[in-house]
Amino acid sequence: MLLIIVSNFILSLLSLDVESLELFDYELSLNESRFFLVFNKMEWATFPAPIGPIPHPPSDSAERDQIHTIAEKVAKNNNMFLYLLMDQESKNPNTQCRFLWPNSSSYPYFSFKVWSYRNPVEFMQLQQNLIASMAPSAIPSNQTGSKTSEIQSLIDSVTKECTKNNIQNAKNFIFKNCQTSESIKSTIELFVSAIKKSEIFQERLHVLYLVNEILMYESQKKMCLFRDAVAPLLGFFLQAPMQAASANVEKINKVAQLIGYL
Repeated sequence: MLLIIVSNFILSLLSLDVESLELFDYELSLNESRFFLVFNKMEWATFPAPIGPIPHPPSDSAERDQIHTIAEKVAKNNNMFLYLLMDQESKNPNTQCRFLWPNSSSYPYFSFKVWSYRNPVEFMQLQQNLIASMAPSAIPSNQTGSKTSEIQSLIDSVTKECTKNNIQNAKNFIFKNCQTSESIKSTIELFVSAIKKSEIFQERLHVLYLVNEILMYESQKKMCLFRDAVAPLLGFFLQAPMQAASANVEKINKVAQLIGYL
C-alpha cells in the first residue's frame, strides 16, 4: 500500500507543468524531499548544450547582469543550490529572478549561460564554429560598394590609431548606414576580419574598443540591434586580444566589465 502511495506521489510530480512548479509549496524537509529527486532529473534543470541559434540576452541590462551573476553561481554548484534558490524566490512576490523558470522569456539565455560557464571548452568551440561560418565574401548587396569600403576604411583607421576622433567617426558612420540585420551582420563580419588579420595585441584591442563603443551607444539610446547580433561572439572579441603576444589582461577585463560580460 505504501509503495502505491509513493508511486502515485512521484507520478503526480512528474506530471507537474511549469505553472504548477512556480506555485509548488516547498514545505517538505529537504533531507526527505522526494520532489528534489525528481527535480534533479528534469531536463530543464540539467542545462544541456544549445540546439539551434544562441539565445539573445534580455534587453534590460539589470536583468542581464543578474542572469550572469546567478548563472555563474548555479554553474559552480550542484542542483541543490538551484533548488534552494527557486524555493526562496518562489516565496518572493517581488522576485527579480523569474528567469529561473522555463516559462520566462529570459530562461533560454539563462540556461545557455549556465551551460557556457560549466562547459568553457565547448563554449569556445561553439564560438569558433560561428566565426568559421561567417564568410566575409557573403556580403548582402545593400552593404556592397562605397559604404562597405568606407566602413572597412574606418575600422582600419581605428585599428592602426585608436583616437577618440577615429572611434567617433566610425561609430557615427556605422549607425547612420547600418539599420538592417543584414548590414549589421556584414559589419560584424568586418570586425571579425579585422581581428583575424592582425596578430598584434593593440590592434585587436582597438577593434574591441570600437565594439564596446557601439554597444555603449546603443545602451544609451535603448537600442539592441548590434547587441543582439554581437552577443554570441562576445567571447571571441574578448578572447582574441588575449591570444596575441604581450596581451594586457587587465585592459581586456575592464572592457568586459563595461560590456557586462563579467
